[in-house]
Amino acid sequence: MKANPSFIFLLILIKGHHFEKLPSGFQKCDIRKPDFDRCLSQAIQGAIGQLKQPIDDYGLPQMEPFIAPDYVRCELGNETNGIRQKYFNYKVSGLTKIVKTDAKLDFSGRTLTITLFYDKVTFNLDYQLVGRIIVLYVNNTTKATITMIKPTFKIIYTMETYKKNNEKYLKVVDTVFRMSAKKGMVHFRDLFKNKRLNEDICIAIEEEWEDGLEYWQNSSPKVFSNAFETIFNNLLEKVPVKELVDGLE
Repeated sequence: MKANPSFIFLLILIKGHHFEKLPSGFQKCDIRKPDFDRCLSQAIQGAIGQLKQPIDDYGLPQMEPFIAPDYVRCELGNETNGIRQKYFNYKVSGLTKIVKTDAKLDFSGRTLTITLFYDKVTFNLDYQLVGRIIVLYVNNTTKATITMIKPTFKIIYTMETYKKNNEKYLKVVDTVFRMSAKKGMVHFRDLFKNKRLNEDICIAIEEEWEDGLEYWQNSSPKVFSNAFETIFNNLLEKVPVKELVDGLE
């Protein structure tokens, strides 16, 4: 039986205009309503909370724990200061356990600002140190655990719109990610053979926690922002604007 050419053309047309709705369970808000920011904050917190398992159809990874891509790594120091550090193979726990979320969408300026408040977030990672500390020369790679107490994560997405299959979509073109926490706990597993020295180094880092965190972020500002940008874009390329937020066409 020969297929009807008109029917084939119709199937192609439908497929070409296919788009997705938000994943099941994701809350949709109406930008025309006065409580939009509150709704958006709840929606984002709820969406992140669902990512204890990945949503593969939308390219959304598991976030509990979040196993960062290989390109998420931080290298600090140089030959001038005599100490080189590398942080890599991140596994982050606690990202879905948000205490509070503040989100604001400025559609005219194409920016989405998300501030996430936590009780605790833990980074398990590999740490490499090469250089001289006081009189000791160190060249070692070890496991490290960094726990941030009462941290705040702030993400600012800058987006642009584009048309696909006669539908308007958003794409993130720049991401700024900043972390802050008044206190952090650090543990290196056998960075030094001397257990007391190992503990003293951790205590010294904890005492200078805020300065150390600021230095780390200023030295590698894109360490996590690139990963979060990729994740958000995976969702945005699937879901057109009108399905993301009511009142935007």
